[in-house]
Amino acid sequence: MKIRVSRFDPDRDSAPRTQELDVPGVEEGESVLGVLQRIRESLDSTLAFRFGCRFKGCGLCTVQIDGRPLPACMIHAKEGMQVGPLESFPVLRDLVVDRRPLAERFARQKLWLSPREHEKLATTFETPPASGALAKCTECLACVASCRSFDLGNESFGGPLAFVKLAQLHFDPRDDRDRRAEAKSLGVTTCLACQKRCACPLGVPIYRTAIEPLL
Repeated sequence: MKIRVSRFDPDRDSAPRTQELDVPGVEEGESVLGVLQRIRESLDSTLAFRFGCRFKGCGLCTVQIDGRPLPACMIHAKEGMQVGPLESFPVLRDLVVDRRPLAERFARQKLWLSPREHEKLATTFETPPASGALAKCTECLACVASCRSFDLGNESFGGPLAFVKLAQLHFDPRDDRDRRAEAKSLGVTTCLACQKRCACPLGVPIYRTAIEPLL
């Protein structure tokens, strides 16, 4: 199977380049991740990419496949496909992007549970169905890479993943902060002009379950 892979070595390349590879032994139905592993094992051991669980549970293997951000473990490889790093993030090497700037943004925005005082918690509570849908998020960054308004260097707009995290906290009865107000301060109303275009390969309906409840 012939595929095209984006390559970038910061020690010698001024910009990413495309390399065409003829990968031997690819079986029908094999995943893109499987093909990348074949390349590293039999053709070029320097190819850099990330993966963890190999079965859509960690989000680490997400790359651009023919222009779409998708988990490499979920997508069947096909002849002539183009594989590249996620858009909107600095490329460290080949298919590996730097996730640290986004993690640092989330830390500054304090996107973690702010627990209520224990005595204020109900003995039993029920979370809405949207909360269960949001729990499927693996933080693969596909939604961020597909968002037309997201800019890693502009913190005035949080982006879809930030809104997913805010919605998870909004639905959590243990959380004691006004997550709607925080979402508005991060430009959630920007999403009204776009609606439903942020992609989630795991099927999380981001606009309906995360953005609409925060508006």
